[in-house]
Amino acid sequence: MKVLPITGLLLREYQRNALLLALLVVVPVIFITVSIYNTEDIPLTFIVRDNGERISITESMVDVHGAIMVPITAAFLASLVGLFTMLGAARSANRYMPLAHAQGYSQDVCSYLTSDIGAYLAGETPLSAFGLTSVPRADVLVFNTNQCRDVRDWFEWYGRRWNVPVIGVRSPRSIELVTDNDVDAVAQQIEALIPPLEAVAGARLDASRLSAGMPLSFQAPGARRPFSRSVNSAWAEPVV
Repeated sequence: MKVLPITGLLLREYQRNALLLALLVVVPVIFITVSIYNTEDIPLTFIVRDNGERISITESMVDVHGAIMVPITAAFLASLVGLFTMLGAARSANRYMPLAHAQGYSQDVCSYLTSDIGAYLAGETPLSAFGLTSVPRADVLVFNTNQCRDVRDWFEWYGRRWNVPVIGVRSPRSIELVTDNDVDAVAQQIEALIPPLEAVAGARLDASRLSAGMPLSFQAPGARRPFSRSVNSAWAEPVV
């Protein structure tokens, strides 16, 4: 895929549509600022693993929430704007979504799901201008519901269409205190992904290579700093 043509397309679309510019710039600033000021200053305890040992780290919820919302909000909105820019460039979104609704999807679900599925049912893709004739067929689909539960429904539709396995992680959300049970629940789900992925790859997971690679993450600069200090590197304060 060519980066420069896509970037040019996005910039031209922003110039034509002030709403997209507001969505990408104004909304994150307002949303993140409100999130920071509305978050209670309560301690939040994380359980992390360091060289096989569990370490308890306590930070203010204000620091943690504000810091993690910056990259999450920016990345999520940027992906949605990118999708709708390409769909809107062809003025096809209104034609695609009814095709997905006819499959039984409610009009209340996230429109990124219905837009993409509708485009596939129409035998079209907004990426055709960049050399893609269709959505590349996957051998396995792996989802994570930490962003939105509709991601699972989205991937499951393609799984049925292509007759490929759909596996994933159902992340706990809206929790104030991360406990051992929360960590273990996610860890067990990740471990459960190994057998089906081994079957698709036709190879066994090399635990020794994985164990040898994990310590490298602790060699990165600042890897041993508290969690909130790391994510605060992405912190940005709006100009008042």
